Amino acid sequence: MCERVILLDHGKIVVDGTPAEAMKKYIGEEPTTELDPEAGATFEDFRVPPAIAGKVEIDSIRAIPDVIRSGDSITIQATITVNEPCEGVVVMSLFTAERAVFAERELGPSGFLATPGTYVIDAEVPSVPMATGRFQFRIAVLPQDDRHLDQVFPAALAVASAEMKIDGEVMARPGLKLRTNWSVATVPHSH
Repeated sequence: MCERVILLDHGKIVVDGTPAEAMKKYIGEEPTTELDPEAGATFEDFRVPPAIAGKVEIDSIRAIPDVIRSGDSITIQATITVNEPCEGVVVMSLFTAERAVFAERELGPSGFLATPGTYVIDAEVPSVPMATGRFQFRIAVLPQDDRHLDQVFPAALAVASAEMKIDGEVMARPGLKLRTNWSVATVPHSH
């Protein structure tokens, strides 16, 4: 959330600049994200345009567990209700607390969006080898085609985030591939 970072090493200023410049100093020049950390590797601010609002809803999202050690696995579980059949894609992104993108966007299952109902989506990430800190996983359901919506922001049918925390040593750098294992379960109707 800060705009300026000053890092001291034994009383000597080693970094004085933006968070991106500070990261570059410590992790090198070539992050493997498709986004330039200086220019665009920030939170994609999805909005749900009124024209498509309500077709799909993310009822809940949580990180299981919500505190892990660096390198442990985590499951992001979302309950998604499809009210109206639609063509879309489920994606998951990982952000730092400062809303910087930390991993390439993962594509999830989307076939269930064609059938109204409530679904539990489990996105199991086998290893999250990142530094100590707070992160958020975000699941968004994006429309297959949003050109007709004339929106300023990227459009989403639904979007929700789960916060989690890591304790432990740093083991990775931005550009992580999450290698998520996805599963979809239908929630039976209650009578």
